[in-house]
Amino acid sequence: MKYNFIIDENVSGEAWEDSLELIDSFFDKEEIQIHDCNITNKELSYIFVIGVRGYPSHCLNSVTKQKNPDWPTNKNGQIEIPKSIIDKYHSGFKISFFIFSTDECDNPDTVEIFSDYMDYLNINQKHLYLSTGNELLSKNKKEYNSEINVNTNKILLSKISNVIDSNTDYTFTDSRDKLFQCYNNMLKSHRLGIYTFFNKENLIDTVDLSLLEHQSFDWNNEYMFLDVLDNKFETTKEWHEIASKSIKNKISLKSEFEIHNTNNKTGKQTYSTALHEVAMKQNLFKHTYINIVTESKWNEKNTIHITEKSIVPFFFHQIPIIIAPPNHIQTMKNIWGLDFFDDIINHDYDSIQNHQLRFKAITEEILRLTEIENKIIDFFKNNKDRFEKNKKIIANIKNSNKDKIFWKSLTHIE
Repeated sequence: MKYNFIIDENVSGEAWEDSLELIDSFFDKEEIQIHDCNITNKELSYIFVIGVRGYPSHCLNSVTKQKNPDWPTNKNGQIEIPKSIIDKYHSGFKISFFIFSTDECDNPDTVEIFSDYMDYLNINQKHLYLSTGNELLSKNKKEYNSEINVNTNKILLSKISNVIDSNTDYTFTDSRDKLFQCYNNMLKSHRLGIYTFFNKENLIDTVDLSLLEHQSFDWNNEYMFLDVLDNKFETTKEWHEIASKSIKNKISLKSEFEIHNTNNKTGKQTYSTALHEVAMKQNLFKHTYINIVTESKWNEKNTIHITEKSIVPFFFHQIPIIIAPPNHIQTMKNIWGLDFFDDIINHDYDSIQNHQLRFKAITEEILRLTEIENKIIDFFKNNKDRFEKNKKIIANIKNSNKDKIFWKSLTHIE
């Protein structure tokens, strides 16, 4: 079977290179033909590929902008299927459309947005394939009664699995410097919340803590904790005061083990330098027993996005506590069968739907763990095999062929 891909550099912007890279990795050269928009053969079935670095739904300028004029635009490319391709589709060319992001999960209503986009263009919804990192895409499709084809890809996790397994030489150790680790880069409510919690409870000495992008802290917004605390103004005001004082006094804004290079143009830490070159290759995880992961998502409904943050602790022999949307941990168990060490960690918080109550349960569990530190150390000494098994599971993610199978299933549905 010959796959005829249409790739327009003007549509995907920088991400067109991602499309070519994935095609090269999933297909043999004799299996593919790359076309521009000037297709002429009506007998062939074509797949118009749009790769996005970021949220695909943020890149729409047509139907989305009409419904939501203030919708953000992704600087890395705007999804506008060329009129020439739409006209050829309507004139009888067999064209399917494939929109994907390997880095993000997009918004909870992504399926609705792209279903509406297909209707707006008078394109059969069955002719669109949408692939992001959201584990709930199929559920969202069913709830919206959409006919678009959806796929949750693990391309980012496969790349991370390959990076850490190829570039690290690390053996298990049961002797570590601190009980907890909690690294935070981009400032978000749950990250600021957990940073403030450690300061409030005077637990700084127990945690390898950082809050790298503290510069974006709002010194005047006392309501920024409402996603993690109850609605009592006195409580949010107290936490805001603690955070303000801690940031002003530069308490644990950067871990003593973190050594980051910066982007020459912006001065900001980049994903590749901060995570790959330092955290993984130098193994910043060997100093602690429990990794408190603050995931990219926290309070959005209908999204579960498992990023590198969630899988790294397992590779580096840590116990994770994951601050994320509900059912994040259960989803990871279902996919990979990972051992979350439920016999020493209470992960009941994972099923709590209310964000404030879920955050409260997490902090209560952290407080409980501080009281049993010796038991945790003994647990590490007696359970090396379980940690090694988790490491192998993460190392094997790179060997999964599910994404390749999906790409090879792309076809024009009559």
